[in-house]
Amino acid sequence: MQLNRGSYRRLLVYFLALLGAVVVGGEAMANRQTTSPSGVVRKYCQLDFDGSRLSSAMWKRVSPLVSWEDEPGWDTYTVVSGFQILSEKQSKDEATISVSFSVVGTMSGDGPLKKEGKKEGLKFHLRRTGADWKILEPMEPPHVSVSSAAENTRDLLNSLPEGSPRRASLQAALSELESLKAVKP
Repeated sequence: MQLNRGSYRRLLVYFLALLGAVVVGGEAMANRQTTSPSGVVRKYCQLDFDGSRLSSAMWKRVSPLVSWEDEPGWDTYTVVSGFQILSEKQSKDEATISVSFSVVGTMSGDGPLKKEGKKEGLKFHLRRTGADWKILEPMEPPHVSVSSAAENTRDLLNSLPEGSPRRASLQAALSELESLKAVKP
């Protein structure tokens, strides 16, 4: 079977149309995951876990998911090894999502890491705003991974001058976080 120039063009147009449909369909599936209440909370918790709430520069990633306009600059944050969505209760315009965090400890200021080793449960309350769901509460301190906490501590340490008295406590906290990264749960 031989194809002429017009057949090649038609085949190319059909192929591009099919490719476009696949791309648009994939985007719709990705968006649907964050338009459900549990999808919004999962994305918020993952961004938080990855350290997005530790920096005001990263706020734009989190802000579409929450109802509050800004967050305080947190002096304390919770270090976690993971999180799990436990349950979802939803009505037409409101939802409550229960999440469990595996808490390693808390970091306050320059440290040290206060080890805790416990489970913490939070209930996220959401409201539908148009086609989207927004988290109303809680506005808790960040819940970040050990890796994100270590990276944040390293950045703080590197921003200080050599003679700063804060360096020793930050170095101790970083060493402790690095040792926790080596331990797999």
